[in-house]
Amino acid sequence: MNRLQRSTLNMIAGTAGYLVPILISFVTTPLLLRTLGEAAFGLQNLAGVVIGYITVMEMGMDLPIIKYLAEFRARGYEESENHLLTNTLQLYGAIGLFGMLVIILGANFLATQAFSIPGYLTEQAILVFILTGVGFLGSIFALWGRSVMIGFQRLDISNSVTVVASLLGVTLGLGAVYAGYSVAGYVFFRVLAQLISGAVYFPFIIHLSPKFRWKWGFDKQILKKIGHYIR
Repeated sequence: MNRLQRSTLNMIAGTAGYLVPILISFVTTPLLLRTLGEAAFGLQNLAGVVIGYITVMEMGMDLPIIKYLAEFRARGYEESENHLLTNTLQLYGAIGLFGMLVIILGANFLATQAFSIPGYLTEQAILVFILTGVGFLGSIFALWGRSVMIGFQRLDISNSVTVVASLLGVTLGLGAVYAGYSVAGYVFFRVLAQLISGAVYFPFIIHLSPKFRWKWGFDKQILKKIGHYIR
């Protein structure tokens, strides 16, 4: 595939990746409001808000990943590319685990004190926030994988994963709601889709970077490059 074809495909994928989630939200919002009720619908929205706020810990590392990965690949710096991938994956993993623990340990506080959640939803709310913690871990790995795909100039893959994960999570989640599992069932399948989307990037990365080898530890030069973007 030549550069023009790749650019065209990336443009189409980028448009689809932007429009499809909006369309999914437009279609599913009235269904969820009708089946869950306003309070439970607000609760599942809170789960996404919590993930969004905690994701600030990522500190914009996607920018150096995209920039330097594209640069290393263009220059044929395979070892530097490998260091960048393993270093940032370890950083994202640490952020994901820390954020997951913060949300899970704070689930009771979030459900009973931080937000005005009706008492009859308290037990479900605690479970929803515990699931949200797990979902945060999946979203962090998905962010890393998406950044790597953009660095590889494969927006077709990153946006396809986003669209499929959204469709899968919403479809299974709505099925759980109609089966009587309420808001916790909906959030469970959204979280499951998020975990799958985070995991599915790894086979693509191994395929696109055949010399990728896992290495524990950090490279000072790579950390220095990343540090310039997150100060």
